[in-house]
Amino acid sequence: MADEKIFPLIIWERTDGGISWTAVAPKAQKPKESDQQFLARVAAKVKKSNPDLTKATRLDDCLSADLPLNHFRNCWRRKGTENKIQVDMPLARTQRMAEIRAERNKRIDESDKELNRVNEIGTQTEIDNLKTKRQILRDIPNNIETEGTLTAITISEELAAFEPDWPHDDIEKVKL
Repeated sequence: MADEKIFPLIIWERTDGGISWTAVAPKAQKPKESDQQFLARVAAKVKKSNPDLTKATRLDDCLSADLPLNHFRNCWRRKGTENKIQVDMPLARTQRMAEIRAERNKRIDESDKELNRVNEIGTQTEIDNLKTKRQILRDIPNNIETEGTLTAITISEELAAFEPDWPHDDIEKVKL
């Protein structure tokens, strides 16, 4: 099997400032069509068929290795007048905070079940520990904002890896 040609991604700047990309299938290239003609044909077809891209601007094409961390895909923006794509850190911080809130909400929902059990058959210490844990969970987003924890992070990979200090399960599970 012959080595397949690797085409760059076609990069678009949408009217909302966000970035979209199109992967190109090398097998779709017509015989005697130059690489530039092929990419232009694919770009025109994609732009016509995708309503979000009808007013988008095609930026320089690039390889996927040149794109930022995919975790903050919705936060990609073009850097100044250059065609370099980077993560918009304020948007990424907003996204990361939303992810933390969603995880916090999930943990609070899980602790609801435990609270019901502990209220029925647990000790006062277990009830107090669980209430403390739930308050810590409720306070996490505010504490992160107050301390400026996310604002201090300037590298997208570190932001994606950031985890708050989640409270540990200090209470023994109540057995029914």
